[in-house]
Amino acid sequence: MRGVYSMAALDALAESKYADDIKYIVGSSAGAINASYYISKRTKQAVDFYVRYLSNKDFVNFLRLKKIVDIDFMVDTLKAKNPLEIDLLEKSKIVFDIMLTDAETGAPFQYRNDGKADIYELIRATSALPLLYGKIVDIEGEGYVDGGVATPIPFQDELIEEYDLTIVILTKDICARPKEMGFLMRKAYKLFLSKYNDALVEEIIERNGESNIMMDYLQNKADKSKVLVCHPSDMSKMVKRTTANQSKLEVCAKMGYDDMCSVLNHI
Repeated sequence: MRGVYSMAALDALAESKYADDIKYIVGSSAGAINASYYISKRTKQAVDFYVRYLSNKDFVNFLRLKKIVDIDFMVDTLKAKNPLEIDLLEKSKIVFDIMLTDAETGAPFQYRNDGKADIYELIRATSALPLLYGKIVDIEGEGYVDGGVATPIPFQDELIEEYDLTIVILTKDICARPKEMGFLMRKAYKLFLSKYNDALVEEIIERNGESNIMMDYLQNKADKSKVLVCHPSDMSKMVKRTTANQSKLEVCAKMGYDDMCSVLNHI
């Protein structure tokens, strides 16, 4: 549910004078979903979707151990309550890449939304959390899971060279550096994820280290004239992945909107 922050941030961007200047978007997991709605020009409806339709036990239910987060419910409800504007997605001048994780190798896979694959299935795949959803999603004969496993922050050095300015949206404290998993936690993950390929499980276990490297770069090394980072200004207002409280989601969304407005004021 942390995606409500980045969705609201994109809503602020969509309302800004820079909306028509966006040339490229890349996203993984909720970031890819939110990018789809940005390009579809349905950002406000998407923020409302998080708050109204995903804040219930049909989506997040800790008693449903094999599927705590029901991505199938989310995709079906997206289609029924807040469908994407497929024509806008396919005809947009914005180049849009969706990050997936190969279920066999744990490697990142960058899928360009060119209309060849069902966008809703791409959303299902990039959101397929191994621990909380527990399914592998087929895209054109290959199996994929949550894009955030292999690419927790889909930022690439090439973006700095190709574009005048890059905006990165984070849903966690920019100062946070989670520790790498200890011995017992690694054993637990391997047990709970035993149905997955070993290479994928290793990627899941090691992703904190990879994420920390990118966070350090964005905080301390990135050229601030070329890279702007929108991140939660008050972590006490930031929701968790499984938060279902509507009031908390609304507060988090407002923070995302305001934080992006603050970032844009620096351009």
